[in-house]
Amino acid sequence: MVRLPGLGSAGYAWEYAVDGLDGTVEVAPATSADSADLAAPGGPPPGNSNQAAQFTVSARAPGHVLVRFALRRPWEKGVPPLAEYVLEVLVRA
Repeated sequence: MVRLPGLGSAGYAWEYAVDGLDGTVEVAPATSADSADLAAPGGPPPGNSNQAAQFTVSARAPGHVLVRFALRRPWEKGVPPLAEYVLEVLVRA
């Protein structure tokens, strides 16, 4: 599980791209079933709207990839991301 700080109140969202051999890993946004950190249904609201973004990275086949996360506003084209996070993954047979 990868957990990245959020900045949703300012319109930012995390995007990701996988550089390397296709099929080595699968990346998906975490669901409430994936994490006990997410608020229980019917519970109190979080303290602010800048909740952390969570992603699961699952190995699928041997290989070496970089998973690049970028924090940006979806409507701002051609603007560098506010923050970046790179995860290097090596899956051995």
